[in-house]
Amino acid sequence: MYGYERAEAICDSEQRGMEPFGFVLDDEMFNAVISVYCVFLMEKLAEMPTEEPMAQHWRSVLAQAPSLTSPEQPDGVYDLGQQEVQELFNKGIVSEGDSILDIGCGIGRLAVHLAQRNVTYVGIDPIRKCIEFAHESFADYPNCSFHHIDLQNSFYNLSGTDPALLRLPLKDASFDAVLAVSLFTHFESSAECQRYVREVHRVLRERGSFYSTWFRAPPNHPNWDGYRTVILESEILNFFSGFQFAETWGGNTKDYHDQWRIHAKKVSGFSAKILQRMRAMRSFFIFREYLE
Repeated sequence: MYGYERAEAICDSEQRGMEPFGFVLDDEMFNAVISVYCVFLMEKLAEMPTEEPMAQHWRSVLAQAPSLTSPEQPDGVYDLGQQEVQELFNKGIVSEGDSILDIGCGIGRLAVHLAQRNVTYVGIDPIRKCIEFAHESFADYPNCSFHHIDLQNSFYNLSGTDPALLRLPLKDASFDAVLAVSLFTHFESSAECQRYVREVHRVLRERGSFYSTWFRAPPNHPNWDGYRTVILESEILNFFSGFQFAETWGGNTKDYHDQWRIHAKKVSGFSAKILQRMRAMRSFFIFREYLE
């Protein structure tokens, strides 16, 4: 019987006797027993793991964010972001001291877990409300900045510039890592994807990391609806001209949230040309297998 249960049993016993100890307690002994159990309970509660105040703070902040829809409720947004960022560090995609660009940063799901790291973080997004929320939420973090880019999207920003004409307001070779999480899963044309990847290549430093997630076909069927965009694997591979693949994982099922994750490194010159030819050959065989 736990301490609080035994104390409750004492309180409920009319005689304070046979149950639970088998002898009668006078008032003084009764109060002493209760005091001991209270101390016991406080010690046990102190031993229980509690979430850090900073985590509680960010969960509270995310609860006030705009456009949170199921299944991305505040706790889910925090936990998924934490897992993603931890994986980025574990796999060496990002490191302490890096300059990081997060394209499609939204409300700052990744920024929450990067803000206290020794990194410089820049987030961009076409949804103005998300950027305004991020500006306010990360005001105390000078290593984090957020910028609105007015690009058209059928679901998130009906007005704005054609994304196929994208030119990021960022300098060449200015980032060690670029993140594009659930970005290409909402594009509506191949030209749009190609343009973004070209811009990523431009702003990345040589051997910089490009981490992106995709829905691919197979195992899914191709779809350009912009809500859950699925692209042929062969076509995705062709987007990565000028990159060397470091690792790919996930995206092997038709599960709604199972995305193909790609970590690629920027390369230039002769190496890039060789990689492009090898990729074209691989794409042909993947496409033929899919048709069969």
